[in-house]
Amino acid sequence: MKKILLIDDEKDFVDSTKEFLEMRGYTVIPAYNGIDALKKMKESPDIVLLDIKMPDMDGFEVLRHLRSNPDNLNTTIIMLTSKAETDSIFESRHLWADDYLIKPANLEDLLKLLKRYLDDDKRRPIVI
Repeated sequence: MKKILLIDDEKDFVDSTKEFLEMRGYTVIPAYNGIDALKKMKESPDIVLLDIKMPDMDGFEVLRHLRSNPDNLNTTIIMLTSKAETDSIFESRHLWADDYLIKPANLEDLLKLLKRYLDDDKRRPIVI
């Protein structure tokens, strides 16, 4: 079963997204802040879904920490955030995020994106 680390400080969003993904066969590891997320990386998730706007340690700082650890270089990280500004998208790509999805996201679109990255052939184009 594929594991997803879902990092977001909005508990209702985490709970509903976790339920949606678990009903589709994924294991979801919730983290409500950056410090908790860095600890939960020990569970070796296949994909990280990362919000940007969080207290204490924002998503950019979490992303920097994750990418500075050689063990996480091949982990897929998708920014899942309400920040729709071009600067945020560019900063995420600069810090080696694999993809960017703007909230409120259609959960079916999120599912398609997850399947794309969990598939062996990551080069196949996604159709949303």
